[in-house]
Amino acid sequence: MESPPTRGLALTLAILGGGLGWVVALAGQTEPWGNPPLEFYVPEGFSFLVVLGLPHIALGRAALLLGLVALFVALRCRDWRWALLAGLAWNLVGLMVSFYLAIIYMLLATWSLALWVRQRRLAVGLAGFGGLAAGLTLPLFAYNAWLFVDNAAFAQWSRQNQLPSPHLAHYLLAYGVWIMLGWVGLRWAWRRAQRSQQAAHALLVSWVVAMPLLVYLPVNVQRRLAEGVIVPLSILVAVGLRLGAHQAAVLGKGRHWRFRWARGLALVLLLPSSALLLLVSTLSLATPNPPAFRPVAELEAMDWLNRQAAPGAVVLAAQTTGNYLPIRTNLRSFLGHGPETLYSDEKTALVARFYAGAFSPAERDAFYERYAIRYVMWAPLSVNWAPAPPGKPTSSPFMMPKG
Repeated sequence: MESPPTRGLALTLAILGGGLGWVVALAGQTEPWGNPPLEFYVPEGFSFLVVLGLPHIALGRAALLLGLVALFVALRCRDWRWALLAGLAWNLVGLMVSFYLAIIYMLLATWSLALWVRQRRLAVGLAGFGGLAAGLTLPLFAYNAWLFVDNAAFAQWSRQNQLPSPHLAHYLLAYGVWIMLGWVGLRWAWRRAQRSQQAAHALLVSWVVAMPLLVYLPVNVQRRLAEGVIVPLSILVAVGLRLGAHQAAVLGKGRHWRFRWARGLALVLLLPSSALLLLVSTLSLATPNPPAFRPVAELEAMDWLNRQAAPGAVVLAAQTTGNYLPIRTNLRSFLGHGPETLYSDEKTALVARFYAGAFSPAERDAFYERYAIRYVMWAPLSVNWAPAPPGKPTSSPFMMPKG
């Protein structure tokens, strides 16, 4: 099962594979069951979004997988130095995405449980080497946990960063074909896991089986707990198709032809979503529209303000403008990226009221004072609610509310 075509298929699927979201997208159903298909907005569940534009998740996933590979070597060679390498890699994971450490702990726990069920004995090697690797990450994990409880800003951000899992039908749409194509591989991995020297095969099974449970745990980042599951799924599909072709073949030559047909079917079913994402991204770059492109007047206004204002000054603008402002300037947005803006719902309502002219002069002054707002950007650069804040001219893109 280590032939280059099999490994090549697994790698291709792990990087480019998606679900059947392309089918409903082409049918005009952009949000079936209330959400887009998973492969279009959940990078943890698939890899193409990560490759397309999320370098910190890419580095975190690479470090997670490196740690697992090092742990495989530690189990095979009985060498604790490889467990140390796994721990170092997983500390990098925690620096990239802090809660991924919790995913690693859950993967180790479910992997140990799978080995106990399959081999009818405690996985002492995994407990020792895996415990050592995980133990090296505990200081970082404890610090992050303390930070999200003790620090008011991080605690508020965690409360408003709600990423629930969508309807179960979305997971069936995303992974149903993967399970069907990888069923033979799943059984193969479970059989191999019975041998003491094949402990890694149990992880392929436990990771896939545990994922449906993890993504519905009562936490605020449910759907992100699918992190990395595309990797074992890709291996199981590639191996399953190879085994299926082997079992169905009568002649040796026919086996290769059957695998090619099976591989082609898998690619036809599982790659179009990524191709569709790439096509949409390319078209968005070819069409000068927001948010990929910004109005020249808006950019010139930001550049002017960046030269005039003190670094860190707070600027009030509509969410779309405020989201881009810190990228181009050294200024702070009152309202920007949704979950990254503390009390974003409250601030969104305040911004809407402000530009609608619902504040009295006294309320407006109190608003400026409370949030230390020094500058305001208005139409046509920022908003569509009102041509300008009440009582202010429209000839300039800014006003300075205080001194």
